[in-house]
Parts: sequence; structure tokens; C-alpha cells
Amino acid sequence: MRGVERQGEVHSAAGSGHVDGIAFFFAETGHYARAKGVLDTAAQLAGRTLTSPSGGWETRAAFRAAIKTINPDADTFFAARYFPTMLPIPGGTDTLGSAANDTQTPSYEVTLSAFKMAKTETTWWQYNLFCEATKTTKPNKPGWGSDGDNPVINVSWYDAVAYANWLSERDGRRVAMVKIGSEDNAYEIKLQSNGYRLPTEVEWEYAARAQTPYQYAGSDTLDAVAWYGDHSSSRTHPVAGKKSNAFGLYDMTGNVGEWCEDDWHDSYKHAPLNDGSPAVDTPDRSTNRVLRGGSWTSLSQYCRIAYRYYWLPHSTYMGIGFRLCIGSSEIGG
Repeated sequence: MRGVERQGEVHSAAGSGHVDGIAFFFAETGHYARAKGVLDTAAQLAGRTLTSPSGGWETRAAFRAAIKTINPDADTFFAARYFPTMLPIPGGTDTLGSAANDTQTPSYEVTLSAFKMAKTETTWWQYNLFCEATKTTKPNKPGWGSDGDNPVINVSWYDAVAYANWLSERDGRRVAMVKIGSEDNAYEIKLQSNGYRLPTEVEWEYAARAQTPYQYAGSDTLDAVAWYGDHSSSRTHPVAGKKSNAFGLYDMTGNVGEWCEDDWHDSYKHAPLNDGSPAVDTPDRSTNRVLRGGSWTSLSQYCRIAYRYYWLPHSTYMGIGFRLCIGSSEIGG
């Protein structure tokens, strides 16, 4: 378990060293016996006495409560590290699309009600916790940017869905991306569910634009908001290292391209619907899934908010990751 321990080796504010982090990680991945041993050490270092919970040391909640008792700052710190921070995206009306390319036309107006989106792309910290908890095979890691707050890469659309559904179940939410039928690609999105999910394409672009006129997410100056192409040193970078957009979202442009819920449509006319739900079947529909946002490998023209592209849902790539969304999107009244 040395890999697990290294993931937790950080220093907490109260001075109990990396021990709080290891206890947090072990507890959140279901290794309760290991978590208890490390927690005892943390309590000794902090000069505290642990009180056994009435239900014993067999739940994540018991360990979270104990860590808060020893060091409240540590629990807050590690919760922010290992789980996404969801920001409110205000409802409103905006114009999506572009006249620059056939796949981005036509421009049209959409009205969405409020929803939530992850402040950053899903990180290696976060995805590694999921892999340890579910015994999922971890993505292939390059020799750079492959730990910590770098965005997770080499994850398929299905990997992203599995992570979202696991997080929903963990938090007692209703799963939002439900498998239907026998085909691999057959999923139904539950917009009214309170579970985590991938954003629809219209939600992604609406959130990236943030009701501003910029061509990139947060600026007309690409260097201010994105790791891309020749300016990325040929690698990903820790999330939130550039300027955010007006909704407080980081790296909507660059770093990694982000999976969306939708099947690919060659014409934007058939892509998103006005309520934010995925597009219905049309003649130009394919089994590919939409990607948005450009990546560390992208040229500047491919980092524009309106730029659309796609990838096979089973495929993985060093420039592809994802971020989560939560809540419903409905037509404004």
C-alpha cells in the first residue's frame, strides 16, 4: 500500500504531519483497520484522546468525525483535495455556437436554469481515491504530471461515467447516468436527478462562456486562461493554475479536453437541445462522444469556447479528462 500512503503524505495545519491525510485516505477507500492504526498515531501526535464511536470504526463517517476532533482544518483540507468542489452556475440566457466552422453552426440562443459544475477538472488525487475504493484499474500514467492536482488523463467516457456514478452512490444521491439496453453506448441521462454526471454539451458551453463575450473561457488572451500547445511545455499542469472564468471555473480552456454526455452530431443544429438535455436521434448522429475545451496539445484555434470535437467513448488519450456536473437544466419560463 505504499502507493496509497504516498497519496496521503501531506502536512496538516495542526502539525500532526502527513498522518491525518493517510487516515483520511484509508477510511475513504474502506481500509478501516489501517485507518484506525494511523488515526491512533495522529491522535498521539496531536495530544488527543480518541473516543470510540457508538457504532464502532466501520464507517467513513466515524473516521471523518474523529479527524475533525483531532484537526478540523485537516478534514476540510483533505475533503477539498479528494472530492470535487461544485460551484453554482446561475441560470440565464446566452448565445452558443459560432459561424467559424460547419460543426459549430448555427449560433442560437439557449435559456437554462441553475445547475452546478466542478470548479476544476477531475484530478489524479480524486480519481485515484475512486480506483482504490472500487479496485478499478488505474489509468496509464506518463512520466510527468501524473499525480496530485494534475487533471486525470487516459480515461475513457465510460471511466468518467463510472466515477460519476460511484460518487453519487457514495454521497447517497440518485445515479444520474443510467445504463439502458444491451448496447455499450446506451445510457440515459437523468437531468432531474441530484447525482453527479457529465455535463451536456449545452451546459458545458454555457458554463464556459459565463455570459461573457470572450472567445476563450475567461479571456480573449489565451495565455491568461489556458495550458495549450507550445505554451504547455508538452504536459498537463496542476488545475487552477491560470485565471478562472466569470463563474469561477478553471481550465475550461486547455489543460485537458473534457468529455460531455452527448453523442457527436456533425451539425451543431442537431447537437444540444434548448433545455440542456442531450440531442435526440438525428441522421448525423454517431457513436462518438463530444469533447470540449481544447487541451495541452491543442493549437490556439482549437481552444475557442465554440470549438467542438469528438472521440470514441472506449478510447483514452493523454489530452482527455473530464469534470462533473450536478443538478437539472430546464427551459426558463
